[in-house]
Amino acid sequence: MQFTAAGIFHALNYLGYPVSINDVCVFIPAGFSCLACLFTAGIAHEAAAKRHKASAFAVTTVIMVGRCRLTVSKPVLKAPMVSALSTIV
Repeated sequence: MQFTAAGIFHALNYLGYPVSINDVCVFIPAGFSCLACLFTAGIAHEAAAKRHKASAFAVTTVIMVGRCRLTVSKPVLKAPMVSALSTIV
């Protein structure tokens, strides 16, 4: 995050938009949440098409499993996630 904030700060100052590093750090979470919303809308649009349901399911499953591996380290909490995914597939 620090490198991203520094890069955005230097890029905006180079382009002639005088901002402080504090302003950049405050608006980074909002910017990333907007990108996450756009990505989610893209997945929803993909899932709405008749031919693309499998690819949308694959993307959603990869995100869920990757997120589960990053956040859940206890085997007790992994079992419900694995059983939920196995019943869907």
